[in-house]
Amino acid sequence: MLKKLFIVFCLFLTPLVLNASDTLISLSGSTLTGFSGIQQDKEDNPFRGQFESAANLGFHIDHGDEIKLNIDLALASLINESGFGLSLITYDLRYLPNRFENLQFDFGYTTIPFGQFAEYQTNNAHVNNYFIYNDLGYVLLNKNSKVRQFLSNGVKVKYSTEYGSVESMVFNGTDGYDSNPDKGFGFALRYLNDSLIKNTTFSTSFFNANDTTNTNAINGNTTGYIIDLKTIVYNIEFGTYVSWLNLNDHDSATKDNANSYMVYAAKNFGEYTLAARYSIVSPEDYNGDGTGLSSSFVPLGLSNIDITDVDVTRVQLAGILHVTNSFNIHNELLFDSYADELSDYNNIAFLTYASLTF
Repeated sequence: MLKKLFIVFCLFLTPLVLNASDTLISLSGSTLTGFSGIQQDKEDNPFRGQFESAANLGFHIDHGDEIKLNIDLALASLINESGFGLSLITYDLRYLPNRFENLQFDFGYTTIPFGQFAEYQTNNAHVNNYFIYNDLGYVLLNKNSKVRQFLSNGVKVKYSTEYGSVESMVFNGTDGYDSNPDKGFGFALRYLNDSLIKNTTFSTSFFNANDTTNTNAINGNTTGYIIDLKTIVYNIEFGTYVSWLNLNDHDSATKDNANSYMVYAAKNFGEYTLAARYSIVSPEDYNGDGTGLSSSFVPLGLSNIDITDVDVTRVQLAGILHVTNSFNIHNELLFDSYADELSDYNNIAFLTYASLTF
C-alpha cells in the first residue's frame, strides 16, 4: 500500500517539475538503526533485547515564496519494541501570505502546539532532541508511545510580533486519525517568547479535546495547561516544564487530575554531547490499588504493569558522538520506576542507535 502511495505521489510531482518554473522540490530524511535492551526487575519477566531500524522520508515543495508543502513518511518493521511506525506522520501545507508578513497558516497533519517542547520530541526516526525515547508527560498524551509526537489533523494559525508569537490550532482529536466520531474538535493555544530574556525561551499553552467514547484516543474530555522554559547558562542548556492535566471520564467516583514535570540539562563538548533528563507523571490518586483513578489514563512506562494510579518517574542519561554533522551515535541509559510496593515493575533500558539525516 505504501509503495502504491509513493508511486502516485511521484506521478503527482511530475507535472509540477515540468510546468512550474517557480516550484522547488527537495527530498530529506532520517534513519535510525541500532539496539534496544530492556530489563524489568520482576523475575519472571524476560529480557527484551533486539536490533531495530526505522526511517523518515520527507518531500518538500516550495511553490513560490508563499506556499510550502511538507510530507513525511514513517518507515519501520510492522512489529518492533520501541514503537516505530509505518504511516504518514506529517502532511503540512503552509501558507505565508506576503500581504500579511506576521501570519502563517498550516493545514494538515502536524504537531499540536502544546508546550514549546512538543516539536522537540522524537518522531519515529527523527530525533529532535538529545534523547531517543520521549519524556513521560508527552508519552502520556500519546497513550504511552515512546517515539511519537503529539499530532493531529487540523488547521493551525501563527501570529508573530516582536513581543512573541501566538499559535492556535483546531484539530480532530487525540487519536491522530482522520475520523472524528466523538464530541467535536480539539483546540490548542500557545504563546511563546524568545526575545524578552537573552538566550531564553518561555511559553505557556492550553488545549482541550473531548474524545469521550473514542477508545483510539484519550477516552475522555481532556484539558491541559503547561508552562515551560529553556535557557543557556555558561554554555549549558537547561529546560523544564510543569503541566496540569484533567482527564475527565465523566465518572464522579474517580479522580481525574494529574501533574507532570520535566527538567533536563545538556552540554556540547565539540565531538560529543552529554545530557540528562528527569520526568514524572503524578496522578491525583496514586496509591496503586488499581481503583479510584479516571479510566482515561493508560499504564505508563516500559513495564507490563496494568495499574495506572501510581507515580511513574523516568531518568534518562544520554551520550551522543558526533561523527559528522549529519551522522551521530546516540547512546542512552533509561530508568523507569514506580511506587515502592510496585518496585518489581521498575525497568532499566540501554539504547544505542546510529542516526543519519540527509
